[in-house]
Amino acid sequence: MGMELPMIMKMKKPNKFRMEMDMAGQKMIQVYDGQKGWVVAPWISSEPQELTGAELEQAMAQADIDGELYNYEKKGHQVELVGKEDIDGAAMYNLKVTNKNGSVKNYYIDAEKYLINQVKASAVSMGQEVNVTQKMVEYKDFDGIKIATKIISETPMGNAEIVMEEVELDTDIDDSIFAKPSN
Repeated sequence: MGMELPMIMKMKKPNKFRMEMDMAGQKMIQVYDGQKGWVVAPWISSEPQELTGAELEQAMAQADIDGELYNYEKKGHQVELVGKEDIDGAAMYNLKVTNKNGSVKNYYIDAEKYLINQVKASAVSMGQEVNVTQKMVEYKDFDGIKIATKIISETPMGNAEIVMEEVELDTDIDDSIFAKPSN
């Protein structure tokens, strides 16, 4: 919709993340501390609200800094090589990932570079199931790790881009930022 939403995301092993997003001058905060999640959305309430159901599951998945493919068996996921496909003139391995809660995603991995090119999945948005494609582009090297610095999400409702302007690895993050504020 032509809006910019500045965001800061901090992640820490094991399974912790904090996202702060500026939305029209108001700061939304979403956190998962490894066991529980909470959100502050000022347009709903100034008090932190517990994440439950699908929102909690999404937060838990987001906190997996290594991603679904790394140690997939240990995480309870199944991975199946569907085959090799041509996408935009490049050969891609299509991996079908069924995670432990039964949701399915298809990861398309560049057969030459071995980097994730895109992920296709179904998601629930406003009560309806929609197909979502996330394209990972503009990979850059950060301390020997290649990270897509642009993610383009394509949905029937429109497209969105996440552009990472700065990535810092192995920084010291105090656990207190993941703690739910007391009322």
